[in-house]
Amino acid sequence: MTAVLGVFAGGASRRMGRPKALLRRGGVTLIERACRLGDALGLETVVVGRRP
Repeated sequence: MTAVLGVFAGGASRRMGRPKALLRRGGVTLIERACRLGDALGLETVVVGRRP
């Protein structure tokens, strides 16, 4: 069985005015950080969003 990390990145983020998944911390986007964590843990990572 394969363990999977689901990263949900499809919210509208209306109050913030820009996609939260693309916010940067330490020069890395939050979505990239989540995907790297999945890789480090040996998980298959699936990103779910509204746009490709």
